[in-house]
Amino acid sequence: MKILVHYPFEEEQFATFRRIGRECGSHEVACATDDQDAVSHAPGCEAILGYFKPQVCAAAPELRWIQSFSAGMDRFLFDDVIARDEVSISNMAGLYSWH
Repeated sequence: MKILVHYPFEEEQFATFRRIGRECGSHEVACATDDQDAVSHAPGCEAILGYFKPQVCAAAPELRWIQSFSAGMDRFLFDDVIARDEVSISNMAGLYSWH
């Protein structure tokens, strides 16, 4: 699986994502810190972690899952991604809740 991590992480953090991807299923992890780089990596991606801008999602026809690093989603969701029934979207809501 090809996974795109689109977030302003440091290179050391991206290296950790790549290592985990290789160790946990031989996944290809592409990393981007800006929209242009993310669009160039988007073709073939089945998952996006972090930012999911309209132009990035449009460039990823194989996209099946988006994991947002935000808890609130109301200002991030857009019609084109909502209309794609094959794409599941999850967020960080409840990450720090205590049960």
